[in-house]
Amino acid sequence: MSEKLADYCLVSEHDKAKFEQEVKRLMTQGWIPHGSVSVVAPVVDGAPVSLFSQAMVKEKKPYIVP
Repeated sequence: MSEKLADYCLVSEHDKAKFEQEVKRLMTQGWIPHGSVSVVAPVVDGAPVSLFSQAMVKEKKPYIVP
């Protein structure tokens, strides 16, 4: 992992509203979206099924000498 990154996670949802809600929830906990949203829509049983994904990272806090 990068010297600047403390943690990484991937958010994935089929429902766009749930996806946006989860990304926003994680942002309130200090997670930062990393890169672009990925959307794939494979055809399952003749209908497209969307999957939204977003990488999220937490940056390391700088050490401040007291």
